[in-house]
Amino acid sequence: MAAFPDIERPQMTSGGTPFEFLFESYSEDFITRGTNSFMKVRCAWEDAADFLFDILGSTTGNVSDPKYTRTLPLEHPGITDCWCVDAKLLSTPSSSKDGANQYDEALDTGMFTADWAIYGLTFSRLPYFVVSDSNVSSQTIPELFRYCIIAERPRARERTINSYSLKPLGDPDNTNMLKVPAFKMDREQDIVITQYQIPAGLYPFTAIDNCLGKVNSETIELPISYEGTDSYVTRTYPAKTLLMRGVATDITMYPGPVGDSGLLKWYRDIPLFFTYRPNGWNKLPSPTGNTYVEYVFNITNDPLYDTQAFAAMFKPTT
Repeated sequence: MAAFPDIERPQMTSGGTPFEFLFESYSEDFITRGTNSFMKVRCAWEDAADFLFDILGSTTGNVSDPKYTRTLPLEHPGITDCWCVDAKLLSTPSSSKDGANQYDEALDTGMFTADWAIYGLTFSRLPYFVVSDSNVSSQTIPELFRYCIIAERPRARERTINSYSLKPLGDPDNTNMLKVPAFKMDREQDIVITQYQIPAGLYPFTAIDNCLGKVNSETIELPISYEGTDSYVTRTYPAKTLLMRGVATDITMYPGPVGDSGLLKWYRDIPLFFTYRPNGWNKLPSPTGNTYVEYVFNITNDPLYDTQAFAAMFKPTT
């Protein structure tokens, strides 16, 4: 009997490539901030390229689509939300010795013949929500709810109000006004939303440029917890409360793990930088400092900050 018979009950990748789990040397490692597991698999050597492309995941899309098309990595068969992040070729056995590990004359690619590819797969938890296309379709801005890391930094700050408004405590006649600007304490929150694995050719350059220095024209929901399926805990940011400041770091390209039909995919990670102000960006403290008033420019009646829809920064565009 051959050492590696045909796969009788194959598992299938998302793209339909058959493979089989091998449980020799299987391991699990549960730690406070993550989980890792190692497992061997085998697939036909001729299917190895398709197998790798499917199990490591990829992202594509079309301009004007509301979201990207994401092929999720292979999920661990027994641990929820644990995804394949590494595939190491361990051996290339054959079912017989005839022609095994010899130059492949038929393909003439510089590679060799074999029947099987044995891979060691590492599965890990990822730092963002790994969610299928169908489970974000109902969201107003789908890509905010997956493949994004949201970092927040709340802070207090002084907002200048009118000058000459400070007086010594106990001066009822306002005879000793202090001639310096006064301030009112206000709240702000810097928010960096980093989108991961964005196809380099669909980087939303124009949308980001259009949003620079502008505030959100519509209410935005940001996920703060994923409850499974298409259920999220969210936080609401009303219109005109988020200012698009730019990007937090340089945006550079990096190669995907494998190619599709021989074509290497290139991606970008995009760290979008916003500042949230609960009272809105077109409102300032009143002269008394007790309320917030919406101000406009004296001559044009234009607001301090123009508005823009932010959704275009989270979908395929150029």
